[in-house]
Amino acid sequence: MTRYLFFLMLFLFYSTSFTQDFTIGQRVIWGYGVDQFYNAKVLPSGKTVLLGRTDSHRNGGYQNKDGWVVMLSSTGDTLWSKSYGGRSRTDRFWDMEQMTNKDFLFVGSSGSFLGSENVYVVRTDSSGKLLASFNYGEKGFDTAEDIELLKGGGWIMIGKSKSGSQKSDYPFHMLLIRCDNNGQPVWMKKIESEGESYGMKSLIIDDNDIYILGHVKINNRFHITLQCYDLNGELKFAKTYKGKSLKGECSTDMILSLNGTIYISGYTIDATFSGLLMEVDLQGNVKNTREYRSKKDLEFMRITQDADSSLWVVGFCTEGSTSSSGPVVKLGSDLRVLKAHQFRPLDNNVYFSTIRVLSDKQMLLVGSHTIPEGNKRGGYLSIIDKEEAEMPYEKALLLNESTYPLELIEVKFQEKSITGFSPVQSMVIPVTVEDLQIK
Repeated sequence: MTRYLFFLMLFLFYSTSFTQDFTIGQRVIWGYGVDQFYNAKVLPSGKTVLLGRTDSHRNGGYQNKDGWVVMLSSTGDTLWSKSYGGRSRTDRFWDMEQMTNKDFLFVGSSGSFLGSENVYVVRTDSSGKLLASFNYGEKGFDTAEDIELLKGGGWIMIGKSKSGSQKSDYPFHMLLIRCDNNGQPVWMKKIESEGESYGMKSLIIDDNDIYILGHVKINNRFHITLQCYDLNGELKFAKTYKGKSLKGECSTDMILSLNGTIYISGYTIDATFSGLLMEVDLQGNVKNTREYRSKKDLEFMRITQDADSSLWVVGFCTEGSTSSSGPVVKLGSDLRVLKAHQFRPLDNNVYFSTIRVLSDKQMLLVGSHTIPEGNKRGGYLSIIDKEEAEMPYEKALLLNESTYPLELIEVKFQEKSITGFSPVQSMVIPVTVEDLQIK
């Protein structure tokens, strides 16, 4: 009961301690190259941080992408736009956190500094001024998908790691890193299985239990895995789930619910992709699982819970052989569909990578959008009223939902300590952006 009340109070604080008044509508923030948002965070101040990658600031080109951050005011105005990275190759941000002293931590991957792709962390002040940047990992390919702060200081990162000089040399394995408050690694480990494995999301519960979500690929079939570690990196449990799909199930996101369980989003793989949602308890026991099928491929990417206990999930939906839309699905706490819509502004492809609650009335959707003036991408934002009628470029999404049985299977994991940590000298370049308002 104590744990439940704590997380209820924490959720209500972040849901009600600020309000925002974005203009209802849709925007594309872009330069002249490939610009994408992978994630967004709404701060207690009401400001919104958007992050991803861009190549618009350095004449474009595949080898000139840097991690991209855009700060919006509480009314949606662009306050600043900056990139962080090295002189060549691809750098990107997947997640971020704001520390207690208001500094920002941006995390992702970089190929610009050590001759390989490594976990990349950039620390800035609240105005985006660079304070420090680090690479983690050995020679090969390492990335962090998620970062979570520890109350006592420091943070946890989850991602994937592959050894060797080529991406095809060795399989990926889950990567778990704990750092102190200065970014120094406390411990780093690969979590290896008999096949490939990928770390997607972490949760810190009671500032003691580290829950990590991922999926493993064994005999050309994917399985979702949920594992729990203590702060010393000692395993408490590891559970892996098998469903009925021909090629398996993949995970994308998880949240701690208001009733103290964990909701997991993902997708199943048969002839087409279908959305998948799971509810498990804190021991990893399955309480509810449902599958959601549309006419074409459907992938669920991010999930969030509203103050009324309803769930919202977004992702990617294929409408034809080459076109895609951004699905937005509202569900009850029992995972049943309450409303399902899809967005496709100006007949151009769009997908949603993130959904965030702005207030008791508004929801922020963030992703990417093909620019009308050619084959370019821009960061896409849509601010919707949760209860109003459909907006322009929004239409109903027809879904067939059903229960989806899962069984526990035995998959052996072994841990391998890794090394590799280096401060790096990041470049900071302002990124000039334009706003394309979509009415």
